[in-house]
Amino acid sequence: MTEPLSFEQAKGLELHAPFWRPEEVEALMVHRPQLPLYHVELSVSQRRASEWHNALYRDQTRRGEVVLCLQNSAGQFLMHTKSFYLPGVYRLLTGGIHYHEPLLAALERETLEETGWQSLSYQPMAVVFYTFCCQQARIPFFSYLFFTAVAGLNPLVQDKGESISDFAWMDSAELKKATQVLQQLPPEWEDWGRMRAIPHTILLQLSVKG
Repeated sequence: MTEPLSFEQAKGLELHAPFWRPEEVEALMVHRPQLPLYHVELSVSQRRASEWHNALYRDQTRRGEVVLCLQNSAGQFLMHTKSFYLPGVYRLLTGGIHYHEPLLAALERETLEETGWQSLSYQPMAVVFYTFCCQQARIPFFSYLFFTAVAGLNPLVQDKGESISDFAWMDSAELKKATQVLQQLPPEWEDWGRMRAIPHTILLQLSVKG
């Protein structure tokens, strides 16, 4: 369930406290005072829980992710798929925030690695505080959504390790269909798909509100 969250409520999430920087979100709120914050509790499989737990606690490879909401002059958003995804699965570009990396530095780095673009003028859209649940385990995670217009640009992957195999520009109707695909994946992908669908749903809602 996706629930709205106030900034004060976010600061009260003890599980999440070690892994986000309130001052970074406050800085985003300077540009968007009514920045939407959300809390999502999501049941996940043991395998998926282990992946996210290890990335956060054991390997310390990432403390969250940036979600790139890149829109062209036709009002379409940039989506991608990877070589190991199921056929027909597309989603927004995302990239991990390294453990001690500033949020905006991660945004610039991931944009360059996945599209080849630099110095884009991003606007903060939303922040999602996840709690992944598996039996008694609770694992925090974060998605920071950013929007920018990219008229006349074509993406070119710089980091081949990303395994991106195709890009597609999608309008709101196509984005909605792609979100539904993510929400209806087979069991081995189900929890991943439901998690990945959440930023798309938020983007669609905020795009309608303008």
